[in-house]
Amino acid sequence: MRIPPIVKNKDKKIRIWKSALIPASILIFQTALICPSAFATKFRCASIAPKGSAFEKILQGVSEKVKNKTGLEITFFSGSIVGDEIDIAKDLKNGKYDCAALTAQGLGFISSYFRILDLPFMIKNEKEGDFVRKRLIKAFREVVKSDKYIFISMFEIGFVQFFSKYPIENINDFKGKKFWIWKNNKIQEETYNKVLKNLGANAVETPTIWDLEKLGDKIDIIWGPPYAVLAFGWYRFAKYIVEPPIIYFPAGVIIRKDRFDSLPQQIQNDLTDIIESAVEEATLKIRKENQEAKKFMLSKLGFQTSYLKDVDELEKLFREYMWPEFKEKYIPSWFFISVMTEIIKLRTGQ
Repeated sequence: MRIPPIVKNKDKKIRIWKSALIPASILIFQTALICPSAFATKFRCASIAPKGSAFEKILQGVSEKVKNKTGLEITFFSGSIVGDEIDIAKDLKNGKYDCAALTAQGLGFISSYFRILDLPFMIKNEKEGDFVRKRLIKAFREVVKSDKYIFISMFEIGFVQFFSKYPIENINDFKGKKFWIWKNNKIQEETYNKVLKNLGANAVETPTIWDLEKLGDKIDIIWGPPYAVLAFGWYRFAKYIVEPPIIYFPAGVIIRKDRFDSLPQQIQNDLTDIIESAVEEATLKIRKENQEAKKFMLSKLGFQTSYLKDVDELEKLFREYMWPEFKEKYIPSWFFISVMTEIIKLRTGQ
């Protein structure tokens, strides 16, 4: 075999080198477009999900899917080390975190529009919850865009109900009971100030969600979705599950816009698709966890069910005394009316 002679001309060498380099550069660029993992980026995200809980496992699962698909590495910081939800919202704003999974409490700190989601008796069942989450997602995306955030999607944490040391069978049983109030949770604060206080209840406020552990023995009634009560360990402070639930409690995934915009378009699309798919799976999984948690409390932890017989009267008090003022303080009237109109249409089959 004849070996080609070495090119001795220097200019010709350069031309040959350039001719080889240009296609190689194009190939590298095309590979980067086809394979988003070439853009290795890290995101720091936060959530108050308790360590080892189903909530945390769901977030970690999303992180793995995103990394496998896009190469984007998401590190989730969860549990008491991140502080309270308002702490997370503040840290998200100042750039400590790039994204967060926040309940309506934390989302409400970013925009008061989110507070409509967990108004007592606003959303009464899973069908209405699914409807409102999907119907309002575009509106919420527009709302937070001006605050330089990207709101990806929402999922369900569950329905909040009372867990009490004593049976609660009518609204008069609230008299003299000590209610846990999560500081800066406007729903809980207004629920107490406008309704429960007038029924003779007393408030025991904790600075953060984690401080309930310290004051649980001094509280008669706590509230939360069943699985959250179990996961946070609050079940130790109650003996009765009060039916029916009164508050729908969702959460959402939110990302700083500057960080989201720094990603290539394909990764933005993949990230959004993965999260949107994951939140629907998460909603179904958490619903099952809530059902199982309630069964476990009743069968294994000795809880009893207490039925609030005059729940309609309690709902009437919320509608008359809490809703109007809450609407004026936190939620624009037009938005409140629009959401309520859509829910009524759903209920009446229109």
